[in-house]
Amino acid sequence: MPEIMRADPRQRKLAVFLILTIMAGGGIMLWWLDRRLDVIDRLAEENLPAAAEKALSLVVTAVVFMGVTLVGTGLYLFRLGVQINRAGRFPPPGMKVIRNTVVRTGARAELLANMALVASLLAVLVGTVGMWYVFRLAQSLLQVP
Repeated sequence: MPEIMRADPRQRKLAVFLILTIMAGGGIMLWWLDRRLDVIDRLAEENLPAAAEKALSLVVTAVVFMGVTLVGTGLYLFRLGVQINRAGRFPPPGMKVIRNTVVRTGARAELLANMALVASLLAVLVGTVGMWYVFRLAQSLLQVP
C-alpha cells in the first residue's frame, strides 16, 4: 500500500486565501491598467511623444512586475526540485500539502524533480531575458530614446 501524506487543513485555507488575494490583485491591476491606457489615449491626441513616454513607463512597470513574479516562481521551483532530489521523494519531508498526496519515490520522484528544475530555469529565463526583450521591443516600437 502506498504511503499517503495527509492534507494540512490550515495550509489548504492559506492556499485558498492566497489564490483569492492574487485574483483580486489581478483584477485591481487590470482596472489600473485600463485607466492608464485611457490617459495615454487622451494624451496621444494632444502630444504623441509624451504619450509614448507614458506608454513606455507603463511597459516598464508591467515588465518589472512580471519579471519579479517569474523569477520568484523560478527560485521556488528550483528549491523544490533540489529538495526532491535530496530526499529522493515527493513531497519532500516537512512539506505541507493541501490535499492527500501519494508519496512518490525513485524514478517518479526524480522525474518530478527534473521537471521542477527545468521549469525553474525557463521561468527565470523568461523573467529576465524575456522581459528585457519585451522592454526593448516596446522601446523600439514607441521610438523613445
